[in-house]
Amino acid sequence: MDWEKELLALFDDPLLADVRPLPPKITQDDRLTQSFLEIMDWIGVNNREPSEDGKDFKEKSLYRRLQNIRTDVDKTAYLKEFDHLNLLK
Repeated sequence: MDWEKELLALFDDPLLADVRPLPPKITQDDRLTQSFLEIMDWIGVNNREPSEDGKDFKEKSLYRRLQNIRTDVDKTAYLKEFDHLNLLK
């Protein structure tokens, strides 16, 4: 019996045509990075940091996130490589 041929034949089975691997799980570090990049994108569009007295909920939310990141040494250290706006002084 040729296992390699049988295995390849199994993968060519039409019943398995729609089977795809699961996408990788998003980690806590991925979420933190995405959140920080969202803050930097907002700053790029608005040419300023988000303010606590901002006009809308989104700006206030981004302000709180940035303050939370700045007060957490571990988060600040992890995000240093992404900080091209020097937000984490």
